[in-house]
Amino acid sequence: MAELEYKIVEHLGVIEERNNLSTEINRVAWGKFPPKLDIRKWDKSKEKPVPLKGISISDDAAILLTEILVKNGFLEDNEIEDILKEKSGGK
Repeated sequence: MAELEYKIVEHLGVIEERNNLSTEINRVAWGKFPPKLDIRKWDKSKEKPVPLKGISISDDAAILLTEILVKNGFLEDNEIEDILKEKSGGK
């Protein structure tokens, strides 16, 4: 069986860690495809992390997901503004 080719292009954050498992948000390039936003469990017990169950979505789908979360009360508009200001250095 061929080894799965992937590259974590950008590590965005850890959602949860238990034992050797980590649920993370990253930008991952799978094979020769461009990177996508990836929410996935990783087995960290090996030398190179092993991807487990998760999803990869396009930037457009990530924006839609954010809109759905806001619409359903997971974030308030002002919280998003604060996050964006923090990310841009307060500009």
